[in-house]
Amino acid sequence: MKTLIMMLIMLSTLEAFAASNIDPNNKHAWSTNAGWIDFRTNHGGVTVYPDHLEGYAWAENIGWIQLGSHNSGGTHTYANSSNNNWGVNNDGAGKLSGYAWSSHIGWINFTQVTINQTTGDFNGDAWSENVGWIRFNGSPTYKVRVENQQTNQPPQAVFTLNPTQGTAPLTVTFDASGSYDPDGTIVNYEWAANGQPFATGNPFSYTFTTAFEYQGPIKLTVKDNQGLTASTQQNVSITVTKQQTDSVGQAIIIAGPRINDSLFQYSNEFTQRMYRLLKKRRFGDDDLHYMNLRAPDIELDGLPENDRQDYNFFEPEQQLSQAFAQAAARLSAGQQFVFYLHGHGRKNRVYLSNYELSASHLRDLLATLPA
Repeated sequence: MKTLIMMLIMLSTLEAFAASNIDPNNKHAWSTNAGWIDFRTNHGGVTVYPDHLEGYAWAENIGWIQLGSHNSGGTHTYANSSNNNWGVNNDGAGKLSGYAWSSHIGWINFTQVTINQTTGDFNGDAWSENVGWIRFNGSPTYKVRVENQQTNQPPQAVFTLNPTQGTAPLTVTFDASGSYDPDGTIVNYEWAANGQPFATGNPFSYTFTTAFEYQGPIKLTVKDNQGLTASTQQNVSITVTKQQTDSVGQAIIIAGPRINDSLFQYSNEFTQRMYRLLKKRRFGDDDLHYMNLRAPDIELDGLPENDRQDYNFFEPEQQLSQAFAQAAARLSAGQQFVFYLHGHGRKNRVYLSNYELSASHLRDLLATLPA
C-alpha cells in the first residue's frame, strides 16, 4: 500500500512539470546495461530550455532519471555544487554539461552530449559510473530530438569610428550601435587591433593626447544572450597630429666651426644657450631651425637630442637655403625672426664649417622672408 501511495505522489509531481518538448517520435536513448531510456513519458518527460534541462526520463531497468533539481521552467543555471542545485546545463549553442541523477545508478555526466541547433537532434554519449555510456543518437534506429527546434540566429556585427583624423587631443569613438541580434540581445562587445584586444563595451571612446598614427585592421566581436558570436573587421587609418602652439616667430641658430676647431666648444655652448632662451620666449621646437655638427643637449641631462638637430652641415649651402625656405613658409607678417650665428668670420663673409657665406648671399636669403 505504501509503495502505491509513493508511486501516486511521484506521478502527481511529474504531471506538475512543464510539458516536454521532446519529439514523441524520437524520444529514446540506449544503454547496453540499462536498456531503453524514454525522454518523453506519459507523465511529462524532459524539457529542454535555452540554458538548462529539467524533468524526468524513464528506464524500465533503472527507473526514473531526474535531469535537474530545478522544475519551475524559466531561466536557470545549475551550479552543480550542492545537493539542492544540480542538473544539466545548456550553453545556448547546444553544448550540454552537468549531471542528471538516478536513485539506482547515481550521477550521469552530460559533458559529451550536444543538441544540434538546426535539427534538434541530441548527439554524443552521457556517462554513468555504474552502467557506462548512454547513447542519444543511433540513427536511423533511434535518437532523442527536441521538437519544433527554434534555431538561435547569430548576431550581426556593425561598427563605425569617428573622427579618424585631427589634432591632439582627439577623442575617437568606436560605435557598434548598428549591431543587432535577430532573436535576442547583444550582451558583449570586444574590440581588437591587429588581433590584440584593447577594449570592451559600446560605445567605446579614447582620447589621443599626443601625435599618433595607425593603419591596419580594427575588429569587433559581439556575443548574443544565447552565446553565439559574430565578428566584422575594417581596415582603418587614424591620424592624430601634434597640436600647434601659437608661434611668435622663426629662428635659425648656427654653430659655424668644425668640431676640431678650438672655437667649436664655445659656439656649441652659445647656440644651445640661445635655443633655451628662445624657448623661454615662447618659440616652439618647430620654430627653431638648429644647425650644428653636433646634436644639442637642451635639457642639460648629458644626452644628445637628435630630433632637435635639424641640419648637420653635410651640405651647408643647401641646408641653409632649406632652413630659410622653411622659416619663410611658416613666418607670418609681423612675427619675429631671429638669425643667430656663432663662428669665424672676416669682412663681408662668415664660415659655416667648410662653406663661406657671403654678406650678399645672406641679404638674398633674408629677402625671402615676409616683411
